[in-house]
Amino acid sequence: TIKNPLCIVANYLFDTLYHDIFQINSDGELLEGLVSTGSKNLDDKEKDPLNPDIIQRFDNRYEYRKIENIDNYYPNEEGDEIHISRVLKWYVDYYSKLNKTNDNAGASILLPIGALRAIRRLSKMSNNKLIVISGDKGNNNPDQFIGQVDPHIAIHGSFSLMVNYHAIGAYFTSQNGGFALHNFQDEASLKVSCFILTGNNNNNNNNDELLYTKCAEDLYNEKLTNRDN
Repeated sequence: TIKNPLCIVANYLFDTLYHDIFQINSDGELLEGLVSTGSKNLDDKEKDPLNPDIIQRFDNRYEYRKIENIDNYYPNEEGDEIHISRVLKWYVDYYSKLNKTNDNAGASILLPIGALRAIRRLSKMSNNKLIVISGDKGNNNPDQFIGQVDPHIAIHGSFSLMVNYHAIGAYFTSQNGGFALHNFQDEASLKVSCFILTGNNNNNNNNDELLYTKCAEDLYNEKLTNRDN
């Protein structure tokens, strides 16, 4: 472990780490997404499956299965099981309520589990004291996940997915001393968020010590809004 807090800057990193796929159907049930990957090249079978050019011909097929027990879905997360299950349960509750007023549209959610695991390992090095500043393509508004659709996978020499910054923020705020700040601009190609763990283990989760940080963020977003107008 280290004595001082960590400052982590993640610039277009989280979109290339592991993501898990979930949907919430019209009945308010949480479904896990399973993907099978093949090639679109049906006439000439791929001679070399390790050829990097095959990425341009990916053919992804998705299947969704109901999750019976959310609490046991992530059983080996080194103490983070409760935080991740809280995030998933929040989505189930939120979209189940929206289904009643939104024609049972359901929702499609990417959980950036790779980013959460990386953050967890780094936070353990610093006794849960760290600040993460991340810029990436993604979303931080849960209303942007409404509708049951397969995820879009961007192909660009490698491949990447949209980062669910809302889920990362919920993961932080699930913990004592956790705090999240989001840029509320609608542009999805670059979202910037800031996440903080203070190392405060008190159950009251009082973040008064971050008041000045929150005020600075509000002023910055106000300037962005004025500039856009």
